[in-house]
Amino acid sequence: MKKLLFIALLSLTALWIAGQTANVDSLVNVLETQKLTNREQMDLYYKIYEVYVLYDIEKASEYAQNGLIIAEKEKDKTMASKFHTAFGRIYNTKSDYDTALIHWEKALDFAKSAKDEEQEAAIYQGIGIFYFRQQKYISALDFFLKALSLNEKLGKKRQCQPSYE
Repeated sequence: MKKLLFIALLSLTALWIAGQTANVDSLVNVLETQKLTNREQMDLYYKIYEVYVLYDIEKASEYAQNGLIIAEKEKDKTMASKFHTAFGRIYNTKSDYDTALIHWEKALDFAKSAKDEEQEAAIYQGIGIFYFRQQKYISALDFFLKALSLNEKLGKKRQCQPSYE
């Protein structure tokens, strides 16, 4: 029975990855074949990053880097914040915690500069989760309280939890 359950779970995982691969391939095809504005390119780079970060960290990094280059060229502080947040997640996954924090701090600076309080709150919450997982509870609480304060100001009763594995 355990073998059957394991095989079923493995099969479902393989099907899910195949579906995600087909989806991301379509996005990559659009990115490579169509004339897109810089904003559309950044959006696609971010969507592709979001898929690859689940199973191919190197490709996720490549697409995040391409998006960040455009965001910096366009001086789009919100997208630069999102891509630096992405790099924080990538480096956190690689267990390079110092570099992850550097990117999250850059993301925070861009979000503040853009006056994007929703993005800022999400970053505070993500850093709080990071510190909580590191068992640095005082630092975690500090960031959770910053996120809470901004979310209350924005009228949000519930914030989606970012995944900073």
